[in-house]
Amino acid sequence: MVVAVTPCAGSVADESGLGGEAAEHPEVVVGDAVQADRRAGRCCHIRTILAEHDVASPSVSRPRTIVDVLHEHRSRGDNEVADVARIRQLSQTVDDPWRSMPLHVTASALIVHPPTQRVLLRWHQRQQAWLQVGGHGEPGESDPLEIALREGAEETGLTDLTPWPDARLVHAVIVRVPARDSDPAHEHADLRFLLATSEPARARPERPAAQLRWLTLADARDATSEANLRETLRRVERIVSTQHEPLP
Repeated sequence: MVVAVTPCAGSVADESGLGGEAAEHPEVVVGDAVQADRRAGRCCHIRTILAEHDVASPSVSRPRTIVDVLHEHRSRGDNEVADVARIRQLSQTVDDPWRSMPLHVTASALIVHPPTQRVLLRWHQRQQAWLQVGGHGEPGESDPLEIALREGAEETGLTDLTPWPDARLVHAVIVRVPARDSDPAHEHADLRFLLATSEPARARPERPAAQLRWLTLADARDATSEANLRETLRRVERIVSTQHEPLP
């Protein structure tokens, strides 16, 4: 098992403002075997988190479905109402809404460090934009929050991610994805959550092209080119401003 450790210019520490510990951490690039070991461990960790937050999961009773998550969510504005209606219809009319085309469901999250009120953004090469972490469900997965937790851990290396301040959806939005190689243009029905970490300096990009930046909420809004993410950030700012309890 080989782990290559290389310095990372312009990585997490450059934008973190979180002190010397972050500046000293290099990027860690690992092989497929290490990644597989990590994924197995994260699966158990994620299900423990869901149980602690009284969220159904395969290890508790049953996963929350897309419909469950949307039922708990209060849409804001006509655009989100329309998007939620499309996502609900999709989930009820196709065999696998996580892989259907030209529209399929994804799960993502903004990661926040509550004491500093900073959020973590990831560079997405395909969209050429600073965005939240997240992605597609894997075979056998159906709980959107569980998928967001797994993707967040894989893309940042953070092992303490937890739903914050609760497990509810923050934003549901349908976004366009440009074509690439043999993959045609399509749409993501993105279900967005808010996750927290108490160890921001431990964040690591999963590969050199997927850099991470800790930013204030205002700087994050300026950094992203996506209007739909700026709306998610505004919602997160409202949540952060009303929370006074420490991380669990």
